[in-house]
Amino acid sequence: MRSSLIFLFLCATQFVSAQQYSFMREFRPGAILSDTAAAQNGQIKWFVSQAQQIRFRENEKAGIQKFSASEIDGFTVDSMKFKALRNFDVFAEEYALLGKTSRIKQTFGEVIDTGSFNIYLVYTTGYNGFGAGNYANFVFERTENGAVSYAAFPVGQRMRDKRYDQAKENLYTFFKDYSTALDKIKAYSQQQDFMTVIDLLKTLN
Repeated sequence: MRSSLIFLFLCATQFVSAQQYSFMREFRPGAILSDTAAAQNGQIKWFVSQAQQIRFRENEKAGIQKFSASEIDGFTVDSMKFKALRNFDVFAEEYALLGKTSRIKQTFGEVIDTGSFNIYLVYTTGYNGFGAGNYANFVFERTENGAVSYAAFPVGQRMRDKRYDQAKENLYTFFKDYSTALDKIKAYSQQQDFMTVIDLLKTLN
């Protein structure tokens, strides 16, 4: 009986599809960013995955160069900015059933907000035995005494409520100095829109 319930739960779980960024389908105007050089303008294409490098060319006739998140600071494309993120944990393929987070060595995250802490939207790919899928997380970043720390929270991933409650604990320490944010996070349930939490955090940032 227990194995049947687990199977039904797995079948009900939906992978989160990365939003259809236009640069996933075709080269789009953009620029690669570096800490040591001016932005290099050109065209960018990237399949949103921690395993994929971005493809860059100066124009339609130029050769294609590939860059990973360990080689550049980020990139801009259309009206969006993406930043290189390294060595952080997300809630992905092993979390819903096993409660395990996944370590991401490097990828690019879409910049949502910056300030005393930074907010990124990160899509990662994973495989759990039923197929490959994309998983969305909001990733929060701050720097204290030269050390960078991260906290992630899953969005749009179907799982039991208790898993979301466990994931909230990941944010309690990160936002311990923001009582208003903590109250909002504690009251959040997966039936609600997490953007209401993000909008509040933006006002506090």
